[in-house]
Amino acid sequence: MSMKLIPVLAAVSLVGVPASAGAEEVTVHVGYADLDLTKSDDVAELQGRLAAALRSACRRGFVEDSVARGCVEDGMSKGRKLIASAAEEAAD
Repeated sequence: MSMKLIPVLAAVSLVGVPASAGAEEVTVHVGYADLDLTKSDDVAELQGRLAAALRSACRRGFVEDSVARGCVEDGMSKGRKLIASAAEEAAD
């Protein structure tokens, strides 16, 4: 069985940190080898896994709730595109 992963980077600027500090980056890897991305229920399952992984990683990385929420939103935006691409490949 091959291991399929969706790697997602969520970059957010830290609120209240000098601009020279730059942005923090959070990376999560979500497995989906057990899912059939031609099925909408499995795509929804993968999106749920991604959201849970991002919430966990972003909470660990950022103290402020608004920054953590931005991290999750950024990661989900990027992740949805990757999931759509993987689902398209699965349909071919």
